[in-house]
Amino acid sequence: MKHYQSLTAKLLLGYVSLLLLVLGTTSIISENLIGAKFVASLDENLLRQTHLIAQTYPASVADIAQNLGLRVTIINSNGEILLETDKNPQEMEIHVDRPEVKEALAKGQGFSSRYSQTLNTHLRYVALKKNPYVYRVAIPLTQINNSLKQLRLISFTATLVSIIFGSLFAFVWNKKILKPLTEITNVAENIAQGDLSARITAKSSDEIATLATSFNLMADQLAINIRDLTSEKNKLNAVITSMADGLITIDSNKIITVINPKACHLFDLKEDPIAKPLSKVIQNPEIVATFKTAFNEGVLVSKQFSLSDQEEKQIEIRSIPLKDENNQIIGAVGVIHDMTEIKRVERIRKDFVSNVSHELRTPLTSINGFIETIRYNELDRETTLHFLDIMYRESQRMINLINDLLTISRLESGHITLKKTFFTTETLWQELDILFTSKIENKGLQLIFQGKIEIYGDRDQIKQIYINLIDNAIKYSDKGLITVKAENSSECAILSVSDQGQGVASEELSRLFERFYRLDKARSRVQGGTGLGLSIVKHIAEEHGGMPFVQSNLGHGSTFGVKLPLSIFKKNRAGISCS
Repeated sequence: MKHYQSLTAKLLLGYVSLLLLVLGTTSIISENLIGAKFVASLDENLLRQTHLIAQTYPASVADIAQNLGLRVTIINSNGEILLETDKNPQEMEIHVDRPEVKEALAKGQGFSSRYSQTLNTHLRYVALKKNPYVYRVAIPLTQINNSLKQLRLISFTATLVSIIFGSLFAFVWNKKILKPLTEITNVAENIAQGDLSARITAKSSDEIATLATSFNLMADQLAINIRDLTSEKNKLNAVITSMADGLITIDSNKIITVINPKACHLFDLKEDPIAKPLSKVIQNPEIVATFKTAFNEGVLVSKQFSLSDQEEKQIEIRSIPLKDENNQIIGAVGVIHDMTEIKRVERIRKDFVSNVSHELRTPLTSINGFIETIRYNELDRETTLHFLDIMYRESQRMINLINDLLTISRLESGHITLKKTFFTTETLWQELDILFTSKIENKGLQLIFQGKIEIYGDRDQIKQIYINLIDNAIKYSDKGLITVKAENSSECAILSVSDQGQGVASEELSRLFERFYRLDKARSRVQGGTGLGLSIVKHIAEEHGGMPFVQSNLGHGSTFGVKLPLSIFKKNRAGISCS
């Protein structure tokens, strides 16, 4: 409102100034015209009286002057004063140079107004030349001056009253005119503060109403544009926030303007890095150099490196310059991809291919060698059967390896659909006992089962867990007891197999569930192991929402097992403690 109050004052001052100028000019012109009219009327009257005095001279001039209140002076052609009613003529100087006398001598009559040094007052003079004398009549201008003063007072009063009422009218009129402008200002301020619903109410049909309508249309379009921009910004923020890669944007001063959560996580940033220098926030010379090169050279820059403080974390950054509408570079944007998992998967794939190749090459080489021996040599039946038996075991090992590989592949790809039901362990124990009786007896071991509980899961897959764990225990046990157990904790079903074998060193425990990892490679190959049994156990447990575990003391046996959720209801809730 401050600006429009000032505008009201300015308009009011303009109106008052204009009114004062008009009234003042009118008063001055009126006063001059009226004063001239008074003087002209006075001159006409004095001229008649001068003719009267000229006709009666020399008789009764003093009486006429006294009766009419006039000063009469009679002057000869030389300017000498012959008669003066208000002063002794002998004391007066020659009057030939007086303006009215000079004009009368030249034109027959003359007029003049001036201050009289003789009488110390303003006088109006009228002179008439009538041979051989000049008759001059003078009267004080006091009456005319008083009339003009009264006229000035009336004019001043009228002007003052006009200014007062005119100012009041102008103020009211200004308020009426400026009210729509005030509303426009208030609406504009509301829109500037974010209230995009504010609109102007146009109640007239003048130019201001047109302005208000145009302003409302502009506000409608502005609201649409801002809504669209906000929507696009929200979409962009959602995309940036949900990106699997880190994203950082800098301006021309290398100050961070945009950074997404992934980038903050990659570089372990605890505080908000926005509006801070890139080199202060991310103290990695490779990243800073990449942004600098993209900004300075205006080209795409791509680098791969490991973070100096986290050697295992592999990073790839791609940075390109940001340009404005004039194609001027104003900053740079960098997309940072965490290559750690990709590198790990590549390493695992290479190791996997290497291990599979090795595992297949060994039995194939053995089989090929025996085939060549049998083919090119005449062997007795007993030796031939021995070789064939070895070839059979090696082929079985390859079949087991391929089956295990297919099982892991199906588990990892999600192609196996678990058929989860509730079942008890009682019948499962009977099946496992029958399955392993021969192996147990051959090695002189003892197999016992403990726990009759209800389990929720895929029965065939749970059985496979026990098969792999028992088979593993038999391979690495030369004596003693193998205990197969199932028990419930508060939220999990714990399935385990314990043996009294050689045990596992603590530094080896973390790798036991890796594919192709063997504690004793020679023993495992001799007994047909593929190195995938525990890895399969791990995948099946994870498919059930659980996790594998191992407990072992070197020389005192081991316990391998899994923890599974108790029920459908507890699967999600128990996932944290069971997986």
